[in-house]
Amino acid sequence: METIITVLLIMALTIQPPVVEKQTEKTAPLKSNYTQQFNIEEDIPAPVPDSEIVEREPIYNFSIDYTEEEVYLLAQLITQEADGQPREGKIGVANVVLNRVLSEYFIEDNVTDVIYAEGQFSGAQCVKYVEPTEDALEIAQNVLDGKEYVFYHNTDVLFFRNPGEGNESDWGQYPWYVTIGDHAFYTKT
Repeated sequence: METIITVLLIMALTIQPPVVEKQTEKTAPLKSNYTQQFNIEEDIPAPVPDSEIVEREPIYNFSIDYTEEEVYLLAQLITQEADGQPREGKIGVANVVLNRVLSEYFIEDNVTDVIYAEGQFSGAQCVKYVEPTEDALEIAQNVLDGKEYVFYHNTDVLFFRNPGEGNESDWGQYPWYVTIGDHAFYTKT
């Protein structure tokens, strides 16, 4: 019993959350400290750097039907809305689409209808002309399979925008949740 407690104590002391540095014009985009920002319980793993991403078991308890065309369409939207953003920001955009598919707040219940819903994504009518990146294709597939996420079981994150400076505030009736790269993400309540 003492050995088990010692091993658990050593494991707990060696796991460190990622360190966040202030972004300047000369530094790379921020990698958010999700443990602090989301007040995550200790048993949920922190995100790993892109170079250490491994295949994960699905984490959302959901099941949606989607087609290969919808994976491609989601990848096109990710490329259009989040090209040049950190991987976590691209995943966040895809998570917003998935959360809307799962949400009772929106009547659309599939990826295509969510993306093309009137007034929702600024360039949705042009998205069909976008050539998705390989990274966006991988993210789209993984998010729809529940294997990549940034909001840790929070399916209420339904909106994002690129507000420029001072983006850590509410957006009308939508409370600010987190900023990743240039995008601020918001919940419905």
